[in-house]
Amino acid sequence: MSGEMILGGAGVILTALGVGLTIWAIRFAKKQGKELVRQSENLDQQTTALVEVRGSLSTQLQDLKRHADSLQKIHEALSTRYLGEFPNFNERITDQISKAKKHLRIVSDTPAYGHFSAHLNWLKYKYELESKIANKDVTIELMVLDQKHRLRELKKQLSSYETIWNDWKLQPEIKERIEQFAQKESVSSLSDLSYNEFIGALSKFDDKVLCDVFSGADTRREIFVPVPLHFWVCDDLSAVFEFPSYSDGYTAYGFETSDRNIIGSLTSIYDGYKEISRPFGEDAQYQT
Repeated sequence: MSGEMILGGAGVILTALGVGLTIWAIRFAKKQGKELVRQSENLDQQTTALVEVRGSLSTQLQDLKRHADSLQKIHEALSTRYLGEFPNFNERITDQISKAKKHLRIVSDTPAYGHFSAHLNWLKYKYELESKIANKDVTIELMVLDQKHRLRELKKQLSSYETIWNDWKLQPEIKERIEQFAQKESVSSLSDLSYNEFIGALSKFDDKVLCDVFSGADTRREIFVPVPLHFWVCDDLSAVFEFPSYSDGYTAYGFETSDRNIIGSLTSIYDGYKEISRPFGEDAQYQT
């Protein structure tokens, strides 16, 4: 067999192989193309599904927000609602004083309510009271514990700090409050201030507020037994009231109400407290 015949035969074989590979490549490409098209379609479907899910989640989030807003409105519209623990609701008490147009009844353990625990709100509380008293447009009736029971209440409220006094008074927030109070009331410096001196200074400050801030109040009475309920009633239309608690250190639980029955009950309690109280100054000596 000549070389040309061998080469010719090899060329035919290679050509056949080439054609075969080409056909296989075309078929493989078509198959891959179909697979890619299928995967692309699947990807489109998944993308569409994700868009739908995102849209659904967005709608659900909007619905949840609307529900939350509705619940908040319902909560605010309730005639009686829980405000939290002392002193977190002190601002709501100040609001009661601020909006009073005709009449304000106050029953509290202390005249200077919250002045140490929430000093900034105390300044607002004091300002609103002084404004109402100065303008003479609101009848203000005040009942607080007498001097003896105020001092006893102070000791009870702060008793958990007596044994840790030297450490407690150096806590940054407490230190700032005590230094601010000590500077204004001319008591010992923080390093020298004892627990008993601090209690005594707080008691004297209460006496001063009762004599000065409330000097123009229409009624000032002192309760000579402990009372389990304190309240601020505005125009017989709304009120904030609190229940003191000593179960785990001192706190108080505050509520706000516009319920006529509850307000009527608070008014009755106020009238009842008159039986266990006396006008300010009777049988008591004050030094301010």
